[in-house]
Amino acid sequence: MLRLEKNSPHPHPGFSRAYRLTTKADYTAVFQEQLKVSQGGLLALYKTNQRSYSRLGVIVSKSIVRKATARNRLKRTFRECFRLRKHEIEGFDLVILVRKGCPVDQTKLSKELNTLWQRLTACCHKP
Repeated sequence: MLRLEKNSPHPHPGFSRAYRLTTKADYTAVFQEQLKVSQGGLLALYKTNQRSYSRLGVIVSKSIVRKATARNRLKRTFRECFRLRKHEIEGFDLVILVRKGCPVDQTKLSKELNTLWQRLTACCHKP
C-alpha cells in the first residue's frame, strides 16, 4: 500500500528530484551558513529553506572512499535514511560530507548515521 505524505511536493514516497540539492548555488548556500553537526566520520551542514520539506545533498570524495561502488553504496544509504526520516525535520537544506574515519561497514555506518540524525533533529528543533 502506497502511503502519501503530507506537504509532499510529489505524491510518491521515493527520493524524487524535489528532495535533492541539485545546483552549485544550493550547495554554496548551505556551505555559507556554517551550521553543522558531526558524528565520527560524518559531517552534516544545514540551513533553513523556504519550503515545507527538506532537501538533501551528499558529498563523498574519491580521496576518502576510493572505490566507486563503496561511494555509491554510502550515498544510497544516506538517501534512504533521509527518505525514511525526512518528516522529522522539515524546512531545511542538508549536506552530508564523508570524512576520514567514516565506517564503510553497514552496521557501524547505521549506528553513526542514527546518532548524527538524532543530533541533527535536536539542533534543528532548537528555538
